[in-house]
This record gives sequence, C-alpha cells and structure tokens, in this order.
Amino acid sequence: MTIKIININMKPNILIIMATYKLSGPGKNLFQYLQYAGSEDINYMVLNFIRPGDTCHEFYLAAKQMNININLLTQKRKLDPSLIVQTYNIVRENNFNIIQSHGYKSHLICLVLSRLFKIKWVAMAHGWTEENIKIRFYNKLEMLLLRYADLAIGVSPNLFGVLKKIRKDAKKTLMVLNAIECEKYSAINDVDDIRTKYAIFNKDIVIGVIGRLSPEKGQIYAIEAFVEIIRKYKTTNNIYLLLVGDGPDEYKLKQLTKDLGFGKNIIFAGYQSNIIPYMASIDLLLLPSLSEGLPNVVLEALCMRKPVVATRVGGIEEIIDDGDNGIIVNPGNVTEIADAILSVLSDQNIRQKLIENSIKNLYPKFSPAHRAKQLTSAYYDLVN
Repeated sequence: MTIKIININMKPNILIIMATYKLSGPGKNLFQYLQYAGSEDINYMVLNFIRPGDTCHEFYLAAKQMNININLLTQKRKLDPSLIVQTYNIVRENNFNIIQSHGYKSHLICLVLSRLFKIKWVAMAHGWTEENIKIRFYNKLEMLLLRYADLAIGVSPNLFGVLKKIRKDAKKTLMVLNAIECEKYSAINDVDDIRTKYAIFNKDIVIGVIGRLSPEKGQIYAIEAFVEIIRKYKTTNNIYLLLVGDGPDEYKLKQLTKDLGFGKNIIFAGYQSNIIPYMASIDLLLLPSLSEGLPNVVLEALCMRKPVVATRVGGIEEIIDDGDNGIIVNPGNVTEIADAILSVLSDQNIRQKLIENSIKNLYPKFSPAHRAKQLTSAYYDLVN
C-alpha cells in the first residue's frame, strides 16, 4: 500500500487592490514587499483603477518598471458598481485564495467578493486624513468596513490600537511596521541642481517639510515656527523653508506666507515623484504632523543622515529615540518646534550626534526582509 504525502501548506495566491494614481508611501511599501517576497513564497496580482481616456499614471508606470504584475480596472464614475463585476471575473479566472484591500473603495469591493467566493480578506490600514466633510465620511465608511476583514493590519501602534478597538478582538489584527532600504538612498544626485533651481547657496540653511499639504500634516505650524526661527537665529546665512508636496491647504499656506512677508524664504516646490534629490538638498527634516501612521519620510531622512525634528504622533516613537537619533516635540506647539530646530542649528555637537546615530536603530526593526517575512507568514496562517 502506497501512502501519498500531501503538502498541507497551501500557497497564498493574493489579489491586491489599491486605488491610487500617485506612488505614495502605501504604494512604495506594497511594491517593496512584492519584490522581497519571492515567487516561491506567494503568487499575486495587483489591481489599480483608471478612468476612460486617462493616460497611464505614476503608480501603474512605476509598477511596470519594477516588473510588478499589475492590471487596470476601468472606473467610469466615482461610485461605479462595474468595478465589482470586473474584479469578480478576475477572481473567478485566477483562483485567488486571499484578497487584499487598501482604502475604503477597495475595502468595499473586497467585502463583497469575500462573501461571494468565501475567500480570506486582508485589509491594510495606513492612516486617515480629515481635510473636509467628504473625506471624514469616507473615513467613517472605511472604519465600518474594517470590522469585517478576516485579517486587518496597521502600520503603527496607534493604528493597531484603533483597529483593535474597531474590531473588538472578533478577528485577527496585526501590526506590521513599514520598512526602508537605506541602500537606495546612498547614491545622491542633483543636490546642487535643486539648490541652484531656487537660488540657494551651499552655505545657506534649508529646513525641509515633505508631505501632502493638508491640515493633519501641520504645515501651518511649520511656517509659524519658521518665522520664530528667523527672528531668533543669529547668522549671516540665509534660512529657507522648503515645502515639497501639494494638496488642499496649498492656497491657504501660500496666502499665510504672503501675509507674514517671508515669501522669498519659504519655497513651495509642489508634488515631486522623486523626493531623494530634495531630501539630499536640505539640512534638517521637520515633520510637524498632527496625525500619522508610520511616516516613510522620516525613515528616508534617517537613511540619508539628516537631522530630524518630528511631532509625537503615530509611530514616530517607534522610529525616533528622542535626543539620540532625532528630536520629538508636541504637535501644534510652535515655540517648541522652533526651539528644537534652533538647538540643532546652533549646536554642532547636537547636530553631529543626530547624524551619527541616524541609522543605528533602523535594522533589523525596519528591515524589508523582516517585514516581508511577517506578511508572508500572516498570509500562510490565513490560508492554512
């Protein structure tokens, strides 16, 4: 009699749905995982949306460049039921055993499909913005939908706590921190080009604020703190505040800059798909946020050995050891933000300590390989 040995570990076959045009933090983290999780570990397909007549956008083009297996769903209107039909056909043809969602739109699609096909649903939570009533409504909808996923994953202790509260321990919830590949930030190009573009000399000081221009990112406090810094900091060199990003607060922030009379020293660089040369051109990164998940921009600044001043929000204390590899301040406190930056600019010893300690705590905690192992293990647990 012959005994057949059956491998009980079913391989995850994952359909990942993400509705975004730009390659922001969540998209970068997704692509990073897919490059670290080999084909021997998982099978996958990424779905993204496009409107009729639109050209291929940044997220899709970046995926293609990285050889990510990606397909597009055609979205004809804001709320388009045909997205569920299109995704239904893809699931039926490919025998997926996991569907994974990012954001309320993909959560809604995955909720329906998980019920129709009786397959496992993983929902990722990256954090929420609150710039207007519509966005707050979508946040409420997302939190409602997150209750029903078979597995929900938050990227910071704060998000993990919110998920646990929403889901009431009914289903599995995990925290998986974002990761960073410092090697990608070692080759620095176009530093002089960025400074030349804005007529900034090498001896001048540039404070960088990189992120979407929206209320929860706190750029208004960065501008007000910058005014205090200019008034207090005694130097013959010019000081600049470089804001990289776009968003709903752009007009308001530009108007505030104009009213304060510091238009020449506060630069709005707009949205940049590649922030590395901008990060390389600054002397200090300021993160003035009122809320965060686990910000990639801080990890990127540390990889590039930039001093960091950040507010005590989200997962910042997972990254920054206050006074060792960065300085943590209270959100919305303009004077505290200004004084922290002044301490770095005025004291060479403090500045040098922050630079020397910038990457020492990043690994293995924020290792992409470690993060990939966590996620892959979670997928195997789910399907087996």
